[in-house]
Amino acid sequence: GNEYYYSKNNCIISKLEPTKLVAGCNTSVIPNFITTICNHAFYRCAGLTSITIPDSVTSIGEWAFVDYTSLTGVKFENINGWRVKTVSYPTATTGTAVEIKDDTSAENLQFNANLLTNTYKNYYWARFDQ
Repeated sequence: GNEYYYSKNNCIISKLEPTKLVAGCNTSVIPNFITTICNHAFYRCAGLTSITIPDSVTSIGEWAFVDYTSLTGVKFENINGWRVKTVSYPTATTGTAVEIKDDTSAENLQFNANLLTNTYKNYYWARFDQ
């Protein structure tokens, strides 16, 4: 087997940092122990139509969800405390607050997808407990 990465739920995860999701695909389900979705993790996964960001995730790298035409639904299990900034400083609590929609209506899931794939696609995302 590979000494650096392993696969779970169709996600590639770092063995050196086992809470980091390195890459995903069209059928990925993010495990609930992942805290970080790395830069470019879902880059050009054109067949991905929806994804749930588990409560365990506290950071999403730049360009993690880019070049999508089919991502129409993103559900965040925890919508509180998300901020975005153009530089990756995971310990800093500054940045622009992001209002994420909570309910699972198609309109709100599309709104969340648009935040990740368009509005803040080249930003580092971090969630801070409030």
